[in-house]
Amino acid sequence: MSDERSSAPGGAPSDPSGHLPLKGEDRGPAPSDPSGHLPLKGEDRGPAPSALSVHVPTVLPLQGEVPAARAEGAPHWTGTRLHHPGFDDHYGLDDGGFAEALHVFVDAAQLEARFIRGGTHHIGDLGLGSGRNLLVYWSVFARVAPPDARLVIHTFERDPIPWSHARAALAHRLAHVDTARLSGLLTRMDQLRTTWPTPLPGVSELHTADPRVRIRAYVGDATVTIHLLHEPLHHWGLDGFSPATNPAMWAPALLHAIAARTALGGTVSTYTAAGRVRRALAEVGFAMCKVKGFGRKRDMLVGERQEGGPSYSAPALRHPLPPPRPIGRIAVVGAGLAGGFIARELAEAGVSVDLFEAEAPGAGASGNPWGLLQPLPNLGGSPVGDWTTRAFAWTRARAQHFGLPWHPLHVARYGAKRAYADRLRDQLPWGAALEDPSTIEDAPPNAILGITTAAMAPPRAWCQQVVDHPRITLRIHRIDALTPGWMLDQYGPYDTVVLANSFWARKLVPALDLHPVRGQLVTLPSTEASRAQTRALCGPVYLLPERDGHHVLGATYHRDDLAPEQRPADTEWLWNTLGDSIPEAATRFAAPDAHTPGRVSWRGVTPGRLPFVGPVDDPSAVARTLDPRKRTRPQFSPEALRPGLWISAGHGSRGLVGAPLAAKVLVDALFGRVPPVPPDTLDAVHPGRVSLARARRGTMSP
Repeated sequence: MSDERSSAPGGAPSDPSGHLPLKGEDRGPAPSDPSGHLPLKGEDRGPAPSALSVHVPTVLPLQGEVPAARAEGAPHWTGTRLHHPGFDDHYGLDDGGFAEALHVFVDAAQLEARFIRGGTHHIGDLGLGSGRNLLVYWSVFARVAPPDARLVIHTFERDPIPWSHARAALAHRLAHVDTARLSGLLTRMDQLRTTWPTPLPGVSELHTADPRVRIRAYVGDATVTIHLLHEPLHHWGLDGFSPATNPAMWAPALLHAIAARTALGGTVSTYTAAGRVRRALAEVGFAMCKVKGFGRKRDMLVGERQEGGPSYSAPALRHPLPPPRPIGRIAVVGAGLAGGFIARELAEAGVSVDLFEAEAPGAGASGNPWGLLQPLPNLGGSPVGDWTTRAFAWTRARAQHFGLPWHPLHVARYGAKRAYADRLRDQLPWGAALEDPSTIEDAPPNAILGITTAAMAPPRAWCQQVVDHPRITLRIHRIDALTPGWMLDQYGPYDTVVLANSFWARKLVPALDLHPVRGQLVTLPSTEASRAQTRALCGPVYLLPERDGHHVLGATYHRDDLAPEQRPADTEWLWNTLGDSIPEAATRFAAPDAHTPGRVSWRGVTPGRLPFVGPVDDPSAVARTLDPRKRTRPQFSPEALRPGLWISAGHGSRGLVGAPLAAKVLVDALFGRVPPVPPDTLDAVHPGRVSLARARRGTMSP
């Protein structure tokens, strides 16, 4: 990172770090189960397992892991095999499991020869299960592919099993591995530990520590998550549980979507030879044939994508994105979490970026000492919950990719909506990601829900690390004017400008409906008693576990209040609220006074509590181009967008969890790619939603 400073004064905060949950919101899941590998009823997938005298102890999840547990029961061990009760079968790791994967998913599709030829290979892995097939693809590629080749694996799983279970299942089968073709399996599995998928829905990338290999995980029902894939693949391995017990994984609609996302000449292979599967694949454009199956299994299927059949079409968005145009010279305004991650994603893509910041990276709300990252479960109909939960899955992986500090922990939510929290636990397929508070030893008496998939992180350290890149030029200068061209004060002209300076963006584009929310927190010195608290407590106020000798207690919420001084009255309110809500927590500390350290910063907020992520519009042009024929889903023309002007702001109290996904969405859109987020979610964060609503009401000003 280069550093250019000017003498201009400044100090505009960037957008916020993710602390305070919404008051009164709760969470809870229902059980979950993995979808993996099962032969058709009556079929045999290979040699019978040999008798092993290995005793498999109970495999406990590691810190931060989430056991799967749908209503039909969690996977469990029967001897040395991992069994799924919902589909009444074991995962595909009998003694011949790795040899089967080579035969069915590599050799039948001639992948080894294709890897040797080089290039970039996109592979679809339908059924992550224990990770067996993923590791086989990766290991073969690593052994034979030339240095400039690349492998991208897209793996789909409804309910991931814990990494520790998957690794144990793999480890018990290593004695039967062909080490001449497969080596380093457990080493590669260990590299996936910190980013192994959890039951939380969304898309994330697994950390491989191999610059040539990328793995993207899609968690959820495959009939839904398949529509988050927007590029043609070169091979598909279909390894779901049997059509007899898991028909959804072999449904014609899903196979149709797979065919639409397969390149011409791409291949598909599967262990089954079922006639209905062969016919369904043939009907969607694959030339199918039977070949010798593995071991005692007589036949299996392999196919090649032919001309004709379904074609892929990008999802329809209610709010438009601009047509692709060269990014050219680009500037990002704001070096907080939002701007820092956008600059880094651009730099990683080979784009040089000018990054403007008034004071220093993470100087605004992104500079809070510690922040809490957690998903936001809901029973549907909550764009805020959908965005936040998807963001958590993505951010967890990007933090590992960039080597950012990440401290897994558990959360206890407290408050009044216990009945709603119980419904969440009963109905959401999140497994043990959500806990019954009555089973939590260190939860307060009025706890309503436990969350096991959460983390603490230092926002300012994140900001400083992500902007440290040779393609990012940091310019310390507060931007006071944005003029057509695009000129930023005396800097420019730029072809593309991204505003990521929280509510201060409204100074540059007055039509933006962004408001500051003043938040004050205090840092309480830890005590011997307080250090025993290892959970974050969240409700009307939050209290974080001890870090660096202090606990963070926050935060107040005062809209349109720009007073910069720490107020004793706000400190007193935080302390009293903690004491009223969780008296036993307050007894661990000495009461704060006027000398207790704290911090004041401002979060940017928008109508609806969702961020602005996308292109900036001209409100009068939105009203002028509104299509009057679409009354239920009104739309405006891309001509209403201001060419080259984008924004990521208004993240509220969830900037720490949401900014990395916002950066992915915005940078994908800049390059003309479709982000891995559902269309309704993209529409929900589109900045034009506000202008559109006002145009329909006939009120064009904030």
